[in-house]
Amino acid sequence: MILDSGPLIAGLNAKDRHHHLSVRVLRSTSGRAVVPDPVVIEVETTIRRWYGATMAHVFLDTIRAGAHVRMPLTDALWHRAVEIDRAYADLNLGLVDTSVMAVAEAHGEPVFTFDFRAFRGVPGPDNGAWPLVMTEADLA
Repeated sequence: MILDSGPLIAGLNAKDRHHHLSVRVLRSTSGRAVVPDPVVIEVETTIRRWYGATMAHVFLDTIRAGAHVRMPLTDALWHRAVEIDRAYADLNLGLVDTSVMAVAEAHGEPVFTFDFRAFRGVPGPDNGAWPLVMTEADLA
């Protein structure tokens, strides 16, 4: 499973409406879920800004301890992420979302995201739908 920022942030924030769901899914994949580096950076920056350095360090320590697999972007993944972003420029996706897409596409893994707009707006592998861990209906 490839992790996007939303579920990680929700998992760290007990007041988030999707906190318990995120924690349950994240715990079930401990040590096996993949977090692209741009996601790590976005989550750390967001957590630091919203909740402070202590919470940012908690997040970074969980990644460092192997709770999830950190994935640096290879040149090929970087180029694919930029290619997706350029091809769907009207959606204003950004490198974080497109890096998740590039990694998911390369590894054939489902994505755990709450950003359904992005993953519905861009065709997935073989021009089909992205394999998502959950849908909007699962969050209702």
